[in-house]
Amino acid sequence: MADYESYCARELEVSHKIERVFLVGWRGAKVLPSPTQSYVPFTLPHKFLSELLPEIAVLELGSNDIAVGHDPHEVAAAIIGLAQQLRETYKVPVVKICSVLDRDNSVNLTLDEFHDRALLLNKSLSHLAKFTPGISYHNHAGFWRDGEGSTVHPSEWSFDAIHPNNQVGRKLYKKSLKNCLHNAVRTLKQ
Repeated sequence: MADYESYCARELEVSHKIERVFLVGWRGAKVLPSPTQSYVPFTLPHKFLSELLPEIAVLELGSNDIAVGHDPHEVAAAIIGLAQQLRETYKVPVVKICSVLDRDNSVNLTLDEFHDRALLLNKSLSHLAKFTPGISYHNHAGFWRDGEGSTVHPSEWSFDAIHPNNQVGRKLYKKSLKNCLHNAVRTLKQ
């Protein structure tokens, strides 16, 4: 819990407005099992969530699933399922699902295939979130080559062409995540 609190306080400057936030997403995380690769899909950490009792959860999942070839609609359904589990089991009042970022590095797909699947996943997540109480979609603007709010190429915000891990990428990501959390706080106060 201290890691989440310190990240929100130090990096996002929103700690005075949010008491308990759960940020979900890390390098390599996947929500669906793979018949060809050995990894365990992401599951919610029951003990941690039971102790933290988050007011807001932010899900950053899905791009690794589509990069290995999973259908974007199945990935969207799995992410919505995790969001519903956060709402129903852990009574999280506000769940934000973030858009996946464009990338220039994919495991099993061409870059155009990844790009098309990512757009489809984002559209599916946005659509499904509209009809799911307590769950909303957040678009990370500034990370797309076209159609998603920017003409910025992934190589401009990433050293590995996947993660926002250079000075430009961190600045864009921090701004977007901060905006996401501020929107979540407004929703929480309603």
